[in-house]
Amino acid sequence: MTATVTVTGSLAADPEVRYLPSGKPVTNLRFGATRRRNNNGTWEDDGSPLFMSASLFGDKDTWVADILGKGDTVTVTGDLVRRAYRRQDGTEGDVLEVRFPRLLGYIRKGDK
Repeated sequence: MTATVTVTGSLAADPEVRYLPSGKPVTNLRFGATRRRNNNGTWEDDGSPLFMSASLFGDKDTWVADILGKGDTVTVTGDLVRRAYRRQDGTEGDVLEVRFPRLLGYIRKGDK
């Protein structure tokens, strides 16, 4: 079974382009999404922030790093995967990753 998700969140850092040994570019996105609710006219978080990452493979998505930055809103769809890892201090952590993502849209912070 696969958990396919569509997530809208704010970039937690500027997108970063890295290159595989083959020379193929990979654009990495880190973003957070927190459900918000209106409590008598005041918007507040409804739960803890949910942080995720997504890696866009290939030349067609490198433009993302040129125009988007921290705080911009992105909408991504793909398969949700949870990976466990060990931190340098020996404790365990986990990360949520959207695999095989498609960027559906974005809103730049200044355009909101």
